[in-house]
Amino acid sequence: MLYKYQYTNSTDRQQIIDGNANKSLIEEDNIADGNFLVFSDQVIEGGDLGVVKSLKISQINNLYNQKLAEGFTSSAGGTVESFGYTQSDQINFMNAALKVLLKGTTAFPINIYQKNGAAVTLDQAQYSQLVDDIAGFFEPLKEKQHDYITQVNACTTIDAVNAITVVF
Repeated sequence: MLYKYQYTNSTDRQQIIDGNANKSLIEEDNIADGNFLVFSDQVIEGGDLGVVKSLKISQINNLYNQKLAEGFTSSAGGTVESFGYTQSDQINFMNAALKVLLKGTTAFPINIYQKNGAAVTLDQAQYSQLVDDIAGFFEPLKEKQHDYITQVNACTTIDAVNAITVVF
């Protein structure tokens, strides 16, 4: 059975996820009508191995994206601050990196925006620390995602795919 829940903020989202820990999150929709989480309480039995692999990979990607959206903390600016890492946040980080690349040291000080929207003004050394913190957050998650997908693709049976437990 599928269960679809609407959420309006990150607290609601996390409460829904925590309350459905016994189910598999199979989809997250952010559409004009709202934000929704879709869970399944069934392990996929029978059917086509390729379809089961595809669904498992979708689950892996959804859980990976959830973990990215939670973001990370950094003390690059002198105090511990929370930064998001959603697609929008990644674009903002990329824009800052392009500014630094194009302008060099004249790009500093540079404003980077926290999860709550507040700007943090960083000098060159602080910005370098933030980039290191981003890499320390992102790279292990990306490796884990890749490892899970590799594991799924190596499966030769549906039971083997269903036996993979994904935790980020």
